[in-house]
Amino acid sequence: MADSPGVEDIEVVGNYSRVEAIASKHIYVYQVDITNSEASGDSAQVREAQHRRLLFAQALDGGDLGGKHHVVFDGREYAYSAKALHKRWTNDTWQTCVRTADSAELAQSQFQVEVRVHRRYDTKRLFDCCTGDSTIESDSEMRGMLYALDSIVRQGMEALLEPVADGRALSSQKSIATTAGFDVWWDYRTTLRATRSGLFVSLIARAVPLTNVETAAELARLYLKQQQRANDNASPVWTGFQQTVSGLRVSINGAAEVELAGLTARAASELQSEGRPVLEVYAGVPADEAQWPCAVVAGTKAVVPLHACRIQRQVLGGIGGWQRKRLMALSVLAPAARAEQLQHAAQMLATACAQSPGLRAFGFVTDGRLATVPAQVLPRPTLSVGPPNTRVVADAQGNYTLDGRQVLEPAPELRAWAVVVFASQQRLSQAQALAFAAQLVKGAAELGVRIASTRPPVFHASPLAPIEQTLERACAGAPQLVVCVLPSGSVALYGEIKRVAVTRLGVHTQCVRLQHALGHRPKIVQSLALKINVKLGGVTCAAPALRATEPATMLLSADVSHKTELGASVVAVVWSIDTEQRRFASCVVQHPRRQEIIENFDAIIRHALRVYRRHTGKKPARIVYLRDGVSDSQVDDVRRVELQAIERGCALVEAGFRPQLTAVIARKRHHARFLRGAQNCPVGTAVTSVVAASTQGFYLIAHHAVAGVARPVYYVVLLNQCRLSEPELIALVYRLSYTYPVVTRAVTMPASLYYAHRLSGRGRLQTSSPFDSLPAFSGGKRPA
Repeated sequence: MADSPGVEDIEVVGNYSRVEAIASKHIYVYQVDITNSEASGDSAQVREAQHRRLLFAQALDGGDLGGKHHVVFDGREYAYSAKALHKRWTNDTWQTCVRTADSAELAQSQFQVEVRVHRRYDTKRLFDCCTGDSTIESDSEMRGMLYALDSIVRQGMEALLEPVADGRALSSQKSIATTAGFDVWWDYRTTLRATRSGLFVSLIARAVPLTNVETAAELARLYLKQQQRANDNASPVWTGFQQTVSGLRVSINGAAEVELAGLTARAASELQSEGRPVLEVYAGVPADEAQWPCAVVAGTKAVVPLHACRIQRQVLGGIGGWQRKRLMALSVLAPAARAEQLQHAAQMLATACAQSPGLRAFGFVTDGRLATVPAQVLPRPTLSVGPPNTRVVADAQGNYTLDGRQVLEPAPELRAWAVVVFASQQRLSQAQALAFAAQLVKGAAELGVRIASTRPPVFHASPLAPIEQTLERACAGAPQLVVCVLPSGSVALYGEIKRVAVTRLGVHTQCVRLQHALGHRPKIVQSLALKINVKLGGVTCAAPALRATEPATMLLSADVSHKTELGASVVAVVWSIDTEQRRFASCVVQHPRRQEIIENFDAIIRHALRVYRRHTGKKPARIVYLRDGVSDSQVDDVRRVELQAIERGCALVEAGFRPQLTAVIARKRHHARFLRGAQNCPVGTAVTSVVAASTQGFYLIAHHAVAGVARPVYYVVLLNQCRLSEPELIALVYRLSYTYPVVTRAVTMPASLYYAHRLSGRGRLQTSSPFDSLPAFSGGKRPA
């Protein structure tokens, strides 16, 4: 790639520390089962990691499991040793019974600890795989070996951190005190990565909220202080606090800790406990707190005033409302601060390697520094905008401007439209709504988007009124577009508007917040005009053509969303319908719950190919498939199910039709970060040297980070029948990141993937009936 024109070679620092050696030749893995000898069934299993670690340590101290060899236990299912422990056993299983006085919860019972031989890993093969001298055929073997090393490293790091009440170990380095009921501490996580450049430990520092109050009532009071709605226990304020309370461990009147499940629907003054009023059972509750809901104890029907729930210092498992916003704001560190934090983590890892008995037993050595890796910066593309033959080049932050220019292809003239204000005339009067409409018409005209009427009909309605009736009234004049002014960022209101408009009325809608309609800010008006232009069939800009998209190439993208009210998942598939990848068609389908792999994909592909041929007059010679949101464990399923379904879908269109197929997974949920010194990497930075060993792929930072450290997208190539070189694939993905038409900048990933992601999210809002599964397709010809 360094030979490509305009590409700049640079060096970047990753959040990795290089593993220099693992002296132990083998990692012996043992499966651990810990049960209560005095219980039966599922209740006999000891599940809490804290308790399992305590009992396993007791077994090590009192038995001959490890002898003089150190054993690392992950607290869940597996134990690891650098030496073969089972050579001392009479068979493949070792058992012992233990009691412990170190925990009040466990002191009354006897427990059985059973250890079984599971498997052995060869560490030399792992290093050879990184250098290309050998391969590990099974992905599960590679994941298992890396998981074992993860557990060993993590336990060594935890010994240097500060334990908290719930069994976790955190760092107070650069901790942040707040008045939100918690302090921000840092959870250092490590992940082993086998890459083309060697074996690395990925270092992650995640902000976690650690309580700094003594009772749940204090936590609630701090929460309510910001909301100013303390007496309405049915309001969203208590809904948000419900997330904070759920899972919280508290002590009630000095008794053993219990877990809270949530809040009651009624106030403490209205509730009873053990046949008596709650306020009599728990004396000393302040008068205002008597109107608050009570906490519900998990696994029981017991209710307790928040005043009586004493909190030990612990991590808040889930927080909502403004507390969540505060945590997210504090967790965003500037690049220089993040680089300093990661360097501290790398030094801590080196210290753990020198001091931890577990890491020393395996001879684990790191260099104590963040790794420096080569990278390339791609040249920013020249974009085509309007009037025809006008060119514009993005700036260093990936932004381009349309000042004095127009969109490349304006949509047909908007002849009829309407405005619906979901607020009273006191908040946005008829005159103000018409002034906003006039500004929108003017801003659209500057971009070449024509809107015929400057005085559309304006309707006012309550956001609590039936949405369908309101929109039907606005659509009486058959508008092509309805602009909806929303009083807040309510997802429920937005979702219902979109559902009714798409599934009931078949009309385009454009939502805008009330404060933006009042503000008349030029950037907001331009953004709305771009969105309207795209919805009516226009094109904002075009990136230069590449050899990667010649001859006729259909760009295909898919995403699956799993969060719906009815539990069904939603599949969104998007494909290009022209040879320049400027316009797209889509398909949204309900899917079985929590299923990531797309069913009946062949039927969707057949439909997509027919639509493509209808618009272009020909079949595609090549298909580039971009798939979002697939984890490591699901890659084989995508290759086996979805790629074969694409081939079957092509055959359904025409027997023997087999276009060349290139399939790439785009992954945003990973821990890789890259910095150039103490700054973010330039827009267009690509890194190929630290992708997984034996995998074709790359990291790409296509966008400018507004805050914090830019998160790259990790692209993994599953299939490359189109024979695109690595530079061609990177250039293609980067070029497509500039073509998202509702903004004038480069975005995180290609526009078609953004479309699929947004459509799957939109589909979540439009699921109004339970999923009725389609019959499985056996491969026979379906009716047209």
